[in-house]
Amino acid sequence: MLPLLFMVWVVIVIVLRIRQMDEYQVKLLFPGLAVGFTVSMFAAITLGTLSAAGFSVPNAGWPVALIGILSWEFTNLITGAPKA
Repeated sequence: MLPLLFMVWVVIVIVLRIRQMDEYQVKLLFPGLAVGFTVSMFAAITLGTLSAAGFSVPNAGWPVALIGILSWEFTNLITGAPKA
């Protein structure tokens, strides 16, 4: 249950942070969210395909989350999005 509580906390913090931003800051932040989500989905599909093909990927959820977060932060760095 603790990881679920952490994820609820992360969602609440992100929503509160976005509500404090002005329109320009939000416009800079959303490309990072979109890229992070897209990269996470591609990573999940890739790991799922590898798993279906018989390749064992232990703890496959962690690489998906890490790749998504890193791509989100990298995109924010490139676009000049505000720091949280």
